[in-house]
Amino acid sequence: MVPNKLSIELNDSSHGLMRARFRAGVKKLGAAGVVGVGIFAMCGALYFSALQPGETRLQLMRDRVALIEGAGSKPGGISDGALTQTEQLAIFYGSFPTKSSVPASLAKIYAAAASESLDIDQADYKVSRTGLEKMSRYQITLPIRGRYSRIHKFLIKVLKDVPNASLEHVLFERKKIGDSSVDATVIFVLHLVSES
Repeated sequence: MVPNKLSIELNDSSHGLMRARFRAGVKKLGAAGVVGVGIFAMCGALYFSALQPGETRLQLMRDRVALIEGAGSKPGGISDGALTQTEQLAIFYGSFPTKSSVPASLAKIYAAAASESLDIDQADYKVSRTGLEKMSRYQITLPIRGRYSRIHKFLIKVLKDVPNASLEHVLFERKKIGDSSVDATVIFVLHLVSES
């Protein structure tokens, strides 16, 4: 039993030594250094959670574009046999997200509104099929109140952050000439592919 007790005491003392070194390092860095280390750690988390998946998706899209451009190099878009029409359609449909992506897209839309300090009291949602058999439309109607410039930035941000979104309609209304805020009705459409 004595050797076990000795090893436990050594482990406890090594933990105490590690804590003391850690505290001394933090004290040496100061508040600004600790904030800097925190920001550095957050940058790493951002890279692995957002940028790296985005880069992977971008490379996939580039590969698809190269494949399509190589296949349709003859006039009139006639393929030289490299891709069949079915394969071309599969690539086209593959460039759209499925219905399961709607919550993430809505989160980006609401985050864009929050970043511009816009008020969205309610939203109306409508799902409909398009003329294409595998495609559907997810229509989002947002009544927004805020400064015109902020609403404009919000629209640009949504169209940038949600690539499958399109701006279908926007209407601005100012109650009084002197009002700094406007009421806007914005309709976005998310273009989606049905899950097979």
